[in-house]
Amino acid sequence: MLLDQLYPKISNIKFTVNHIKGILKMNNIPPLPAINDNKVEVQENNLQPNEEQKPPQVHLPQESAESTITEPTSAQEKLKAIEEKEKALAEEKAKLEQEINQRNSQKEHKIPPLVLNNRKWFAEYEAVVGLKHRKPVPPSPCQDAAFASAEEQFSVIVTADGAGSSIVSDIGSQRVVSGIYRLIHTLYRSQFAQLDEEIEVNKEIVQRWALILTKHAKGILEDLSNEYRREIKDFRCTLLVGVVGKIQTFWFKVGDGAIIKETLEKNQNNEPEYQLSTLGEVGKGEHANETVFISESLSPEDVYYGSFFNNNLTALFAMSDGAAFKFMSNDGRRVAPKLSKLAEALRNNELKRYDLTKLFYSEPFLEGHDGDDCSIALIAR
Repeated sequence: MLLDQLYPKISNIKFTVNHIKGILKMNNIPPLPAINDNKVEVQENNLQPNEEQKPPQVHLPQESAESTITEPTSAQEKLKAIEEKEKALAEEKAKLEQEINQRNSQKEHKIPPLVLNNRKWFAEYEAVVGLKHRKPVPPSPCQDAAFASAEEQFSVIVTADGAGSSIVSDIGSQRVVSGIYRLIHTLYRSQFAQLDEEIEVNKEIVQRWALILTKHAKGILEDLSNEYRREIKDFRCTLLVGVVGKIQTFWFKVGDGAIIKETLEKNQNNEPEYQLSTLGEVGKGEHANETVFISESLSPEDVYYGSFFNNNLTALFAMSDGAAFKFMSNDGRRVAPKLSKLAEALRNNELKRYDLTKLFYSEPFLEGHDGDDCSIALIAR
């Protein structure tokens, strides 16, 4: 009774529900799903004296998680979420920039070689008689010979210095230079084509090339001996050869003189600069009692040869000991920068044979020179 008096509306709700159930039963209508009256609970407060009356707590049925509607996020919350994403992106960007800087720093310390294989080669050569050979009557001929060629597929440099004690060594050096060039030109595709491949040429093949050149040079002197009815020793000469393919270079050396290569490297400041270095041992020939020439007594230990990749090769020189006297120290460890100036002029197509002739007879070059014949063959790109 007390509940009905305090909350008449709830009593009316219960009456209405019971009334609807009776009507449905009288008309044979299936009843609606049962409604649990206990779902609506009313808690009565046991009031004590002097206590304020509090409204009863009504517990309505709880909605499921699926039926819960989330209130839209406020603009302030969206802005905060965007700011957090921007902060995360900024941190990620900073990490990536740091990684890039570290990689660039490592590249500066590990400088890769410069690739120059697409550059065009230029070639020049000269051989002049030394002034001391002009004093005798009659004067002696130039015993040096040189040749250089820059072709589309390969380039070649060849020099030879006739032995001073051999009476017709001038003929021997001329024939050997022309004969070796003709051999390489004829056999390049069948014998030297591996210089155009990126796979490093193995030692056995390089040794075979050296043997081919040695036998052919000796054969030329044998033919001269038969032709002129002289001993082979009368035609003796040194022989220096360089064959530059598209990818690799082969070099060959018998006797004194020098083969020098110029490469383009990067220094500690990451700036390109030309560097000069010698190939093979420095022989002193007759003047040091080390008589090494192309002859019938030549031994394999006196033949130097090798190969290398020419990605950063910019110039290659072959010269007799008369020219090397001014361009290189006696031990071969120091090379005159003048050679790089010659190479620069050649790659700019500004160096002619006439210029080399003038150089060998110039006062600065002749100062302190022994008056020996001078020859040089060079290619540059």
